[in-house]
Amino acid sequence: MHVLAQGLVIAGLGDLTRPAEKLSASQSTALAATGTIWSRYSLVIIPKNWYLFSVNVFVAGTGIYQVCRIAQRRTNQTQQHRQEHQPVEHTKHEHSKEYLEVKSDVDRIVNTQTNAEDQVDAGHCINSEAPPGHQSHDINLQRDMHV
Repeated sequence: MHVLAQGLVIAGLGDLTRPAEKLSASQSTALAATGTIWSRYSLVIIPKNWYLFSVNVFVAGTGIYQVCRIAQRRTNQTQQHRQEHQPVEHTKHEHSKEYLEVKSDVDRIVNTQTNAEDQVDAGHCINSEAPPGHQSHDINLQRDMHV
């Protein structure tokens, strides 16, 4: 029994250096439960077996530590996965801002063209080459001739 207990201690020390992705959650949980149960048993029996208690406390401790490492790794992976697949809010906002700027430019151009057409229809501008809001020389000549 002492050789087996020492083997579990040595195996537990070896697993402390293993990466968390290579650890088995079920095996670590089983070691933690077994270590806890045998630690309790070693104190209940008469005479108390302090060597068995110390070995099993170590086995339980390493099992619990490994389970915590596995849980932390899985939590980090889940958070990383969510961050990678979560839409970036500031990118959407920047696109919306660019869209609104372009839309306002288009609206301004359309309104300018509509105003120019309204002026032509109202007889304010005879020469279609004159920019909106400017009178052409032809309009000045026609006005002078009618007066």
